[in-house]
Amino acid sequence: MSAHLESRPQETTSFSALVEALDLPASAIRLALLLGDHPYELRRKHDDFYSEVGIKVVRKDEQDSA
Repeated sequence: MSAHLESRPQETTSFSALVEALDLPASAIRLALLLGDHPYELRRKHDDFYSEVGIKVVRKDEQDSA
């Protein structure tokens, strides 16, 4: 996952695009982002908690500027 994210030129990507690109279950990617030791985190941009629309994967050091 980290290798895929680091190969992308932009600092953020949508969660759904990451799930599609990695061809892994969304739950596995979500757990890896929540529990893994890497510079990425999930950020929600949508009001609906259960919706994957608006969930972004962001570099932790870019959190304040995003």
